[in-house]
Amino acid sequence: MTGAERTFANSYRPDEDIIRYNSASEKLKVKAGEYAIVIATDHARNNITVLFDDGRTLRYNPARLSGVSVYYEAERAFAEGDRLQIRAPFREKRIANGELGTITRIEPDQIRLAMDSGREISIDLQNFCHLDYGYAVTSHSAQGLTFDRVLVNADTQESVRLINDRTAYVAISRARYDARIYTDSTQNLSAALNREIDKVTALEAIQDTEREVRKEREKLPQELPAPQQQQLPYDHSIDQSYTHIEPVKTQAAPVAIESRDAIARARYEPAISTESAQNLQEALDRGVNHATPLAATQDDAHEVKKDRDKLSQDSLASQQQRPLEQTLTHADPAPTKAAEREIEAPELDLGGLIL
Repeated sequence: MTGAERTFANSYRPDEDIIRYNSASEKLKVKAGEYAIVIATDHARNNITVLFDDGRTLRYNPARLSGVSVYYEAERAFAEGDRLQIRAPFREKRIANGELGTITRIEPDQIRLAMDSGREISIDLQNFCHLDYGYAVTSHSAQGLTFDRVLVNADTQESVRLINDRTAYVAISRARYDARIYTDSTQNLSAALNREIDKVTALEAIQDTEREVRKEREKLPQELPAPQQQQLPYDHSIDQSYTHIEPVKTQAAPVAIESRDAIARARYEPAISTESAQNLQEALDRGVNHATPLAATQDDAHEVKKDRDKLSQDSLASQQQRPLEQTLTHADPAPTKAAEREIEAPELDLGGLIL
């Protein structure tokens, strides 16, 4: 059990787990080195109930008393020559947790060990019972130890907490001369031993994400095909040649008027073109001053009647000159009011009037 797991009540197994209190607690009246077995758990309130060797019970929140070690009972049959491992610190004999030794002698209440460090000690089984077989150890307990030969059991179906990159490093690096790995799948072994369990902070996670995004952005320009890598107009290189673009030549507008006097004349003197200056003078000299409006109206009606009679005579003469074999043609449409106006009023060419 990890330190965090020891603070939760649902991590303990009633009637199986044995708690060893490494530190004393005056409030709970617990002495250092005492043992108690878990008899009940309350997950809702996060409480556990334990039973001490003297018969008293204690109910408390494990989060308030975390300086403990959790074990379970199991029977072992030892003989002289067996390899043993110390599974808890033994301060009286100055033995650290995880040390290995060989049984040299078994007595009714104690055993003698020849430790790998070269020391020989005797252990009273009534006071210290944290002993286990030492033929195989976990990678965690093997840290800091060195062996001539190492055999690694790597089951790829185990969880990442048991088989990972740290386990592989510790297990294989313990060997002095030889290291062999036994596994259920050689194909999955590499992936199982490369699994990482490193803890990262929130800042490290954000930095890793930004690093991945930066790599993807740097990779994008390199993956574009050559035809798509066109040079932009604002991208200048050493080999680029500079050319001067000549402006488009426009045709200047002709100067119609060269002086202010010409502008004044063009503004107030319209240009009139006619075939005969004599006829124009006669038309302009016609009297437009009549005695009464009725007289002016009669003169206009008389002029219009003359024009209509002339048109009728011209059309009759043209029809008489047509041959008999002439084919039918589409008749011209009747003159509209606009055409009548053109007939009634003589057309005057005012020329180019500039305002």
